[in-house]
Amino acid sequence: MPTDEQISKIAKVCHAVNRAYAERAEGVCGESWEECSQATRESVIRGVIFKIDNPESTPGDIHEKWLKDKIDNGWIWGTTKNESRKFHPCCMAYGSLPEKQKTKDYLFMAVIDSMKDIFEDDGQIGTLDLTSVQRDNPDDVLRRDFDEVALEYGTPDADEKDIERSIHFFRRNLP
Repeated sequence: MPTDEQISKIAKVCHAVNRAYAERAEGVCGESWEECSQATRESVIRGVIFKIDNPESTPGDIHEKWLKDKIDNGWIWGTTKNESRKFHPCCMAYGSLPEKQKTKDYLFMAVIDSMKDIFEDDGQIGTLDLTSVQRDNPDDVLRRDFDEVALEYGTPDADEKDIERSIHFFRRNLP
């Protein structure tokens, strides 16, 4: 069983995956884990604990647990999510959800199952030998990027000094 700290980390990843999916699939970018309310974080954590305690649960079970939690806390269906008024468009039976919303429950389960297994193995993902993996030299990447920009904007005659100045600029100004 993962520790409380590990469960919080799993919940944070679940939230991030859900947020990324919602942004891509629905054009909605919710709040980051750090920006969302304590109630939202606790709801995600309860979902993680439910899935860990009920490993055979289905996406429908996950949603029904979430729905019960919302209803118990005074939430009702609304066309858009409104935390202050406690409206949520997913406050409905799992079978009535749009497919995009059902996908979130599948993703939620996949993240929990994957991360739970990692933590059960004492946090070790495995013994991968990464020495043979080709890694790009940052200067080479910057040179390629500079060359592509130079070609795109009509300055293909950039010399080595231009490239060096650009690399120096990027190193100085990028995090």
